Amino acid sequence: MPITVLVSRGAIRYMVKEYMISILILEGLLIGVFVVMDILIFYIVYEASVLPMYIIIGVWGKRVERVRAAYYLLLYTVVGSIMFLVGIIGLYIATGITDNGALGEIGYKG
Repeated sequence: MPITVLVSRGAIRYMVKEYMISILILEGLLIGVFVVMDILIFYIVYEASVLPMYIIIGVWGKRVERVRAAYYLLLYTVVGSIMFLVGIIGLYIATGITDNGALGEIGYKG
C-alpha cells in the first residue's frame, strides 16, 4: 500500500484526504483478510474490503467508464461471494465449526 500512496500522490488532485482514508481502511481490511483464522469472519472482512475498492474505483478512476467498472467489480464479487457463503454454510452444517485450524485437523486422517 505505501507504493500505491506514492504512485497516486501526483495523480489524485481532489478529495485527497478522503482518498487516503479509503486507502487506509482498505489496507486494514486486507490485513484482516490475511490474519483471521475463522472462515466466517474471513468472509465478512473480505466483503467489507469490497466497499473501499468500489469507492476508490468509482470516485477516483481515470476513465469515463469508472462507474461501470465499479459496478462490474461489485457484481462479480457479489456473485462469487454468494457461492462462497453457500459453501461456508454447507461446511458449517457438515462439521459444526468454521475455525480454519480445526477444519484442517478434521480433514487430516493421518
